[in-house]
Amino acid sequence: ETMYYRVAPVSDSMVYDLQDGNCVVIDHSGWKISKNDYSIFVKAGDELPQVTPTHTECGYNKLDHYLNISPDDRLLLKVYLVACLNPKITIPCLSINGTNGSGKSTLSRIVKKIVDPSSNELETLPNSEDNIRVRLRYGHYLVFDNLSTVTQKQSNYLCGIVTGTSASERVKFSNNEVTTTRLHCGMCFNGISPFFKRADMAERTIFITTKLIQGENRLTDKDIWEHFSEDLPDILGGLFSLYAKTLAILRTVKVKDKQRLADFHEFGYAVSEAMGGLGAEFNKAMRECYDYYFGMRFFERVRWRMERCYVASFQRIEKSYANRKLC
Repeated sequence: ETMYYRVAPVSDSMVYDLQDGNCVVIDHSGWKISKNDYSIFVKAGDELPQVTPTHTECGYNKLDHYLNISPDDRLLLKVYLVACLNPKITIPCLSINGTNGSGKSTLSRIVKKIVDPSSNELETLPNSEDNIRVRLRYGHYLVFDNLSTVTQKQSNYLCGIVTGTSASERVKFSNNEVTTTRLHCGMCFNGISPFFKRADMAERTIFITTKLIQGENRLTDKDIWEHFSEDLPDILGGLFSLYAKTLAILRTVKVKDKQRLADFHEFGYAVSEAMGGLGAEFNKAMRECYDYYFGMRFFERVRWRMERCYVASFQRIEKSYANRKLC
């Protein structure tokens, strides 16, 4: 039997484990809190109980108080959060980029608190494949903080995690026994500039850009988390209600020219339509999301080539002066 962290599919419903003895069951007719009698859930050692959600229709809009991002990115993020509750589709990574002091880590914590609260909210991406595999085995959603670069080897491995992969290893103290672990979880990364250098990983990622927070608008951590804790039950309940509305219209939704991870694009379009007919805006935001990334990569390549030209020119000039004889 397949075991799940936090979120699991049960027939035509989705079950979200609150980890307080109760769960949320969502289908096309709505959602309800019930006793968690399902035997398909397993709890990671660092996972925490989720708050009890309240029944609200648009409680997710309270997120806007905490989002230092553009309107298009706000739509993408809300759609993404609902998609993280759907265990039947492939969820892209979330990449949060922005200058120093733009609230990247704060936004990452907010995403983590909504999707899968735990005592380890922000983590460092391990360097080795083995350590990445160990960490990704436990939990529904992980957040990796303050990245500057991702190696090709890490990128290749993370691509497999997004779409789902398996890791096999020999059982200790045995000769031919092999244990296989399914690796598939949601991931969020943050850093100043885009750190995914390869197109295959970029096409599995949603890019969000945070804006610089000016001094008069900067809040203390105490103020942010006190207000967010008050709003979280409404935000979570609003996302559950939006998920239920999405299920009610999902089969009627048709999307042309789907992006990579087509199931996410189709589900995200349905979420946007359930938000009040915002499907066209979602498609536009998706296109601009990838245009932004590949535009940034183009300018990085141009800058790299210009730097190489400057260095080569300087070396030639330096060499010519070094070969001159002093009078």
